[in-house]
Amino acid sequence: MLEKTAKILRYGVFLGLAILLVGLFINNLLHIDLLVYIGLITIVVTPMITLFSISIMLLLRKDYRSFTLSIILLLVLIISIIVAFLE
Repeated sequence: MLEKTAKILRYGVFLGLAILLVGLFINNLLHIDLLVYIGLITIVVTPMITLFSISIMLLLRKDYRSFTLSIILLLVLIISIIVAFLE
């Protein structure tokens, strides 16, 4: 279980950093910052995707208590992001 989630986290962060670096390069040349934002969003969303995959694995293992806690944590993260955007 940990190997799969570690791969998701690792590749997500690498992908986000790659997009961010390309975005910074393009931003310096063309003053277009869309890729910078996409890279940052990728880096922020990656742990949430990892947590979601852990939740699914816990559900498949029938560990309902841990599944419930992970879903609550995921909901708290999503609500926090929504509230931050609304302010």
